[in-house]
Amino acid sequence: MNILYVCTIIDTAHAFLQPHIEMLVRKGFTVELAANCANSLFFNKLRTKYRIHDIPFPRDISMPQIIQSYKEIRRLIEAGEYDCVHVHTPIASFCTRIACRGLKTKVIYTAHGFHFYRGASFKNWLLYFPVEWYLSRYTDSLITINREDFQIARQVFKSAVVHYVSGVGVDTEGLFNVVADRVSKRNEIGVPADAFLVLSVGELNENKNHRVVLEALADLRDPEIHYVVCGRGILMEKLQNMVTECGLDGKVHFLGHRSDVVELMKAADVFVHPSFREGLPVAVMESMAVGLPVICSRSRGNIDLIEDKKGGYLIRPTDKNGLASAIAIMKANELIRKEMSKYNQVAIKKFDVKNVLLELEQVYQDLLAW
Repeated sequence: MNILYVCTIIDTAHAFLQPHIEMLVRKGFTVELAANCANSLFFNKLRTKYRIHDIPFPRDISMPQIIQSYKEIRRLIEAGEYDCVHVHTPIASFCTRIACRGLKTKVIYTAHGFHFYRGASFKNWLLYFPVEWYLSRYTDSLITINREDFQIARQVFKSAVVHYVSGVGVDTEGLFNVVADRVSKRNEIGVPADAFLVLSVGELNENKNHRVVLEALADLRDPEIHYVVCGRGILMEKLQNMVTECGLDGKVHFLGHRSDVVELMKAADVFVHPSFREGLPVAVMESMAVGLPVICSRSRGNIDLIEDKKGGYLIRPTDKNGLASAIAIMKANELIRKEMSKYNQVAIKKFDVKNVLLELEQVYQDLLAW
């Protein structure tokens, strides 16, 4: 059988989908990829393993590019004789599911977090819910990765089948066993060995909400706390200016894209993830597997992972006082951090990649009867 994996940018496949694709290859499937390959960090690495089709999916809504992408993905699917198309990410899923109308190809869509959710703006519900509702009728199998999305999809969407799968999966044992020298890693990034290190990983955008961490640290005024951020994005300059405005120069470290995130987690004391919207955040799962306590927003996806006061603390995304208090408690009490660390290492086992692959196998078996 031939399967086409589709996502908006090819680096998504490298970061999150390789274990799924490799599982299908082991089962005897032929798997090809379709995505926007421009400015990719990993295109050359991926193309040594898979046949890749460069489709100009836009990252933001751009009707000319969407129309062009629809035409190209339609031509590809018509010519490729694929038994199944498995699509990820909103824009790619929109173009691809529209393109598959009237074709015999089976369609699987993994929703990595709908843009509408409890607490989302009316604008988000108005823009995104009708589109997903309409496209669900052209989806043979809809995969959701958090409980809230699963309930919404099962109750109101028109997909033939709705599944819950435990995220994209993380290698819990491999992450825990990564070896890192805490002191030398801190020296490398300019953080004192005895500092209290707060770590965040994620794109520098409004949704990831790094601003509230800077506000909380400005209120704490604790010179022993250092904040390290891994990620790139459009808010880099704005956040750097905010560091100076908050009097945090020398205490905040923007590291950009890093290939040693797990080693940095090993060097940290607490992981902070105050985002407004999530599907099921991989960074939080990785930090749990490493053994970090977590402070995160009380939002969809995060609450599937972190149990308040057991694996960490849940706060409202805009609650800088609550965040500051949680950081202060963590810093003051090593015993609490150790207990939360142990709790997270057990809780994350459910989301191990081995379990996720078994769940995905069942999805494919139900749809394709392999």
